[in-house]
Amino acid sequence: MSLTGTWNGNDGSVTQIRELETDTAKTIIWYSSNGGSSPFSNIFTGSYLPDGTGIILGQWDDVPPNTLSNSGTLRLSVNAAETQISQVSASEGYGTTLWTKA
Repeated sequence: MSLTGTWNGNDGSVTQIRELETDTAKTIIWYSSNGGSSPFSNIFTGSYLPDGTGIILGQWDDVPPNTLSNSGTLRLSVNAAETQISQVSASEGYGTTLWTKA
């Protein structure tokens, strides 16, 4: 399975994920945005740990058209079917806590 595709956040956001796989690692990149009452847009780059735990560790940064300039780290957990991603922890406040594959 692959995480590549469109994911819907529990805060109304839409996240486009791309999973890149090499012989030794899986890299996860995304662009996420929400045009609702609390608009944001950010990018994320992380590693899908190869130990079978379903953990992704990475860094997110706000990007235009967002006027915010926040950034931080995220620890995420992927369910076994790779249809949901849950936020485990964040170094800074990150609004989305659950993503479901569209």
